Amino acid sequence: MTSVSRMLRRGIPSFTVAMALSFTGAAAFSTAPTTEVVPVVRGEAVVALPAAEFGHELEAKIVLERDERDSIAIGAGAELRLSVKNRFDAEARVTYAVEFVDEFGFEVDRPAMSDVFVVPARDSAPVEIELPPALEEGFYLARITVAARSGDESADDMIEQGLGVVDGEALLLTDEEWLEWSNANGGF
Repeated sequence: MTSVSRMLRRGIPSFTVAMALSFTGAAAFSTAPTTEVVPVVRGEAVVALPAAEFGHELEAKIVLERDERDSIAIGAGAELRLSVKNRFDAEARVTYAVEFVDEFGFEVDRPAMSDVFVVPARDSAPVEIELPPALEEGFYLARITVAARSGDESADDMIEQGLGVVDGEALLLTDEEWLEWSNANGGF
C-alpha cells in the first residue's frame, strides 16, 4: 500500500494529500535553492538578504499553461489540455500531480501522479489530464502541480482550473468566474 493510500484510508483531507503529493514531487527533485543575495542598508548595518524580498522576480524555470478552450464536452476521453514549458537551458525531468475537488473542497476523484517524462531544453510538452468520468452538474476545481529537475536545479509550478458543468459540457472558468459563481468562497 502506498503512503498516499494510507493517508486516504486514515481520512486525511484531500487538500492535505494534494499538498503532500506536490511537496513529494518537488522534494524528489530538489536541492538547496540558490538565490542572489543583495546588500541592504538597514539603519547603519548592512544586511545581506535574498533578492526575492525586494520585488525582483526570478524567471520561472518550469511553467504550466492553461487550456485555451472555452469548454469541453463531458464523456469518455474528455480531458484538460495543458502545456508544460521548460525554461531550463538543459532538458528537464518532469512529473505532475492532479486532484479534482468539488466547490466545497470534497475530493471527486483520487489524486493522481504522472510518471516522470523528459522535456527538452527551452521547449514545451503537452499534458493531457482526463476528467473524472461522472461529473454531474456543478462546479469543480482541478489542481495541477508540476515539479521539474534539470541538472542541479529544480522548480515547480501549480495552477487551479475551475470547471462549471452544465448540460453535458464543462465550461473552463477564469479565476474570477470560479469565485463568483461557485460556493468556493461561501465561508468568507
